Amino acid sequence: MIGISCPGFCMTPFKEQLDLISPNFELWEIVSECKHAMPVIKDEIREAKDSYDIQFTVHAPFSDTNIASLNPKIRESSVYQIIETLRVCSELNINLVTIHPGHKSPLGGYFEDRIRKVNKKSLIEIDKAGQEYGLVLALENIPKMWISLCSSAREIAELIEGTNLKICFDIGHANISRDIDGFLKLKEDIVNIHMHDNNADKDWHWVLGEGNIPIAKILKELKGYSGFYVIESTGLSDGIKSKKVLSEMLEGI
Repeated sequence: MIGISCPGFCMTPFKEQLDLISPNFELWEIVSECKHAMPVIKDEIREAKDSYDIQFTVHAPFSDTNIASLNPKIRESSVYQIIETLRVCSELNINLVTIHPGHKSPLGGYFEDRIRKVNKKSLIEIDKAGQEYGLVLALENIPKMWISLCSSAREIAELIEGTNLKICFDIGHANISRDIDGFLKLKEDIVNIHMHDNNADKDWHWVLGEGNIPIAKILKELKGYSGFYVIESTGLSDGIKSKKVLSEMLEGI
């Protein structure tokens, strides 16, 4: 199933954005931020599930959180925000939630080993909550940047090891990290895929086919994949364009 997600959607009232998305997509990955924070819109989602022919998944909050923070209060608050999102998703029978790992702080280079241990500790806590709520949690790979703790296939494999966490494979992020082949080796753990394009230089979220990502190769390698394809776009119109490209590619496999 092909869906759409865009952080910018969360600035528009939920019902207004839903009316724009639902004629064009059968799946929406809601970014739980701003006007779309799950505890705020849970009643609207409950009503939408009865009134619209659309499925939902959720991207947990990430804008002002850091589960790898060495400041205990910030770490605890970040973990709490994610777990609270999981609780609401469980109430609404939204079974798949994508989460971001933590990241390095400005002084993180001095304490990288500690930060990585804290990141893993937080993910174990989040994983435990996910299991209690009966959810599938997908950890997303992040573009290679100085703050990143999870940009390579090796790093994400280490973070999910010993947990029930699965993978949200972001092909645009993997392209920037130049590790697409590494992530494809982990395909048995992939349950969600974020689709967008770039030239391996910046996280542009271009329409599929506008960059240099080998999308056809990725889809062929993932033949038999039964999870979601979520188009991450800069807006609805570009998302619709990418959906057309992706649909034609999938039909050709």
